[in-house]
Amino acid sequence: MSKVLDFQTPVSQLIEKYPALKEVLISLGFTQLKNPLMLKTAGKFMTLEKGIAFMKLDPQRIQAGLENAGFTIVKGEEDLERRERVNTIKEYLQRVNDGESLEKVQADFNEKFANVDSGEIMQAEQEILESGTPIEEVQKLCDIHSSLFHDCVSHEAVSLPSYEIADHPLHILHLENIAIQKLLHQADKSLANGQSQAIDTKELKKIASHYHKKGDLIYPLLKNKYHISGPSDVMWGVDIEIRTVFSSLDQAKKHEESWNQAMKENLKRAKEMVFKEENILFPRLEECFSTQDWKEIAEDMKNYPQLLLHESDFSEKAPVTESTDKEEMPPSMPDLLRFTLGQLSPLQVEALLNTLPMEITFVDHNDINRYYNDNGKPKVFQRPKSSLNREVYECHPAKVRPMVQGIIEDFKLGKKDTVSVWRVIGDKNYFIQYMAVRDKAGLYYGTLEWIMDMDFAKDHFSK
Repeated sequence: MSKVLDFQTPVSQLIEKYPALKEVLISLGFTQLKNPLMLKTAGKFMTLEKGIAFMKLDPQRIQAGLENAGFTIVKGEEDLERRERVNTIKEYLQRVNDGESLEKVQADFNEKFANVDSGEIMQAEQEILESGTPIEEVQKLCDIHSSLFHDCVSHEAVSLPSYEIADHPLHILHLENIAIQKLLHQADKSLANGQSQAIDTKELKKIASHYHKKGDLIYPLLKNKYHISGPSDVMWGVDIEIRTVFSSLDQAKKHEESWNQAMKENLKRAKEMVFKEENILFPRLEECFSTQDWKEIAEDMKNYPQLLLHESDFSEKAPVTESTDKEEMPPSMPDLLRFTLGQLSPLQVEALLNTLPMEITFVDHNDINRYYNDNGKPKVFQRPKSSLNREVYECHPAKVRPMVQGIIEDFKLGKKDTVSVWRVIGDKNYFIQYMAVRDKAGLYYGTLEWIMDMDFAKDHFSK
């Protein structure tokens, strides 16, 4: 049972309920509690919130210390009620995790909850992850979790304010979901009629473009800036599984029963993902992300190919409010950067790097994305501006992060200087290399990633 601390409850009442709390508070800076008289006097009216302000303590440090000691923090009756609701949701999710019938759990849940909001669902799932449940386990049950809430989300047909802004990222993602639902419905219909040959897998593969936008632009920001890690850790992995299955289903095997079953299951998972986005993820993004966040995402989203929508899908709606920031003019006489063998202006350096026939990423010694070049060609891997100055690991799905961490750790320890990978992406051959960037004395400055289309070499040597 969680130990709940209301920051607006007098300290004496909290310590009476949880005696061990006294020593925890003393260790965090409430040294006056060493005096037994304090609890009988000031402790009777001094809340934790007031005590932190009075003693000029860091509230974030205090909260982190209390949470590390096993306490859950709430602030007032409304927060306490929400905490109780989240705990109840966790109990129902755990029943599903333990293998109890979804129908039975759903019936009990529907009887208890008239509605549930997206934030409560996300918080409950995230706390299950934080309690030690493996990501793979939560990911495996992700579709079942969302099924639990089908009848209880606050507004099943969610209509967000952002949907009324023509080039708002949420409006675009929402329109893409409408297009995705049409593709899924058509494929479902073909399966039901025994016409699997009519399913256009090339069209279904386009759904991946929608997932790429979320993976690059939404999940990392939600986790890194707003500390909501559930979607990044769970939904991102499910996205990858769905798009992988659509990509792997061989057209030539449509007549096989195993192909039909795999397609049926994947269509169901894709439909559940639409539900989760529209009813859980998007409302939460509407609450959290700032206007500036959306402006940056909108700017980055322009660099992604639009495979699911056509011009006619966009209605005449208000555009995103334009930024009033003035465009910076390049300096007329830039300072020169002096190197061991020459000197260049910043403009020359940027032009030089953008001229190279490859995509470049530089991650500094603190594992922060610091630089991408732009050679003006379509990107193999999108590099949104919003991911700059962000930890590199947050730009990768949970399954990939250990590999990235391993490469960088080996570079830092001096175990390796390069890691090379050949990959076929689409119908092209690419060479990807990760290189440790060091000075002449061997001091590690960061990691360079470069990617190059190698088809020119294949064409040359095949002559």
